[in-house]
Amino acid sequence: MLTPVLTAVLALTAPAGASAATVPKAELRQALVDVRDEEGIIAVSAAVVRSGKVVWSGAVGRAADPDGVNPRTGRPTVRRTVAAKPATRFSLASASKTYTAAIVLKLVDEGRVGLDEPLARWAPTIPGADRVTVRMLLDHTAGYPDVETEEPLVSELTIGSRAFNPNRPWNRAEILARQQAPKFTPGSKYEYSNSNYLLLGEVLERASGGTADTELQRAISEPLGLQETTYATRPGLARKMARSYEWYDDRANDHWAGATGVPTDIIGPAWTDGGVVTTAREAARFGDGLNRGRLVSAATLTQMLRPTPQSGTDRYGLGTYAFTEAGRTWQGHDGNYGGYQSMLFTDRKAKLTLAVLTNTDGESAEAAFSALADVLDPR
Repeated sequence: MLTPVLTAVLALTAPAGASAATVPKAELRQALVDVRDEEGIIAVSAAVVRSGKVVWSGAVGRAADPDGVNPRTGRPTVRRTVAAKPATRFSLASASKTYTAAIVLKLVDEGRVGLDEPLARWAPTIPGADRVTVRMLLDHTAGYPDVETEEPLVSELTIGSRAFNPNRPWNRAEILARQQAPKFTPGSKYEYSNSNYLLLGEVLERASGGTADTELQRAISEPLGLQETTYATRPGLARKMARSYEWYDDRANDHWAGATGVPTDIIGPAWTDGGVVTTAREAARFGDGLNRGRLVSAATLTQMLRPTPQSGTDRYGLGTYAFTEAGRTWQGHDGNYGGYQSMLFTDRKAKLTLAVLTNTDGESAEAAFSALADVLDPR
């Protein structure tokens, strides 16, 4: 679920009147093939949505790779290649934060949650909950240490650790039981922390009376007609997902090695900071729908997109951040965890959303995003 703040991405534009017929589909697919080969990406899927319509989507590479190995034993993990398709699902990692924020803000619109009410209303046992507001969690000014990176129970038992067990059951309560108090005065400055969005999972579940996944379906999937987006592990989901890989020692190390299904720290209502699984097409439709005001009120969306002053050049709002490149402003979120990488950004002026999902570590999603940008806007 961890993510570096994006520092450089090529600008993506298209003529204001562009339609599906004018999108260079063959060139876009070739760009994916080229970046896969150049960057050592196992699989990459991408989609472009303009004004509510998917004008292009594509996928290349392998959702399951017989050359991938168990990082502990060095032995192959799958027997046959499974090709990546546009319908293949990936973990969004931290791009999930925009989904969690949208759900919470829907509850704000409904009067069930107050942006400036204390966390103590929903999670009174969390240290400092009386001094932290819902808004501070959304914009990362709460001051909470990151329980995923600073708490051994979590960091030593998730992907990347020697003790990693992909089948270990997780629940949010056991994670947040180890949450430490804010390390600076809440609201005084910006510091990105996964803990903030784990705590927002508590807020949305207690305020709604449902689970994170039932609220995801109610607040996002149903209004947008999404069918492949979930926080929950469902029967057969593992067969529909791309496995995730990390390159080291010239080997594609399979993070799913030893898992009986989807690794338990990849997806689930416990992980409201990074647990959404979806396709590139549906991710792009979400970004488009959110920015066109189909999920929250106009006033709430304005607050969501407005950067908190404390975030400075990171320009982080409420679960989404902005950056400007070549005179164009993009709004969205990226993600990076356990071999999965994602980039989900919207040029609001052009009403254009681009989603890129990969199952390989490094800078795979950024490279693919840039390759598509070059095709859509040659320089």
